[in-house]
Amino acid sequence: AKRNIAPGEWQTIRSYNGITSIIPSKEKVYVVANGGMYIYDKKTKEVKPLSTLDGLSSSAIEMVEYVESTKTLFIIHSDMTIDLLVNGVTFSDESIKDSEISGKKVNSLKVDGDNVYVSLDAGIVVYNTRKKEVLDTYIIGYDGQYEVVYQTVVLNGDIYALMADRSNCSHRKLRICKNGENANDYGAWVTVPLP
Repeated sequence: AKRNIAPGEWQTIRSYNGITSIIPSKEKVYVVANGGMYIYDKKTKEVKPLSTLDGLSSSAIEMVEYVESTKTLFIIHSDMTIDLLVNGVTFSDESIKDSEISGKKVNSLKVDGDNVYVSLDAGIVVYNTRKKEVLDTYIIGYDGQYEVVYQTVVLNGDIYALMADRSNCSHRKLRICKNGENANDYGAWVTVPLP
């Protein structure tokens, strides 16, 4: 009654404590806290919680990135469901969740143009936010095996992957696939010394 909610309507009330991510865009700031999500509108100064009532998937939010070129908020959940928030409308995609890839733990997200590079314990998934689909999956370990990719960065068309390496004292290695090479071929990825 204190919140002036009409009979039959629902409102989600969550804690604003425990903020884990703050993702700014030109008009809004997206906040992940306690596994939930909130949007702060810079112009109106309003805070709007997002929940399953707004079309978000029910599992906890793992990571979030904003893709400026498509004005899309890319949300990946702990069960590997992807939600795309575009102009207040949520699109869900379970293609990674339903795939046969093992090692589906997300380590990082990196935006490059319309694409989000999802670094997993199994490799790299490239997701295109304009087409709302997985473009490619790179399994780049030795002999095409699954290997942990901590982070992926694209620079001048070259793809860099920071990976686990038990044979090195830093426990890390850097692999690069040069622009124009076939990133689906694990042989195209060259290991280079870390600085």
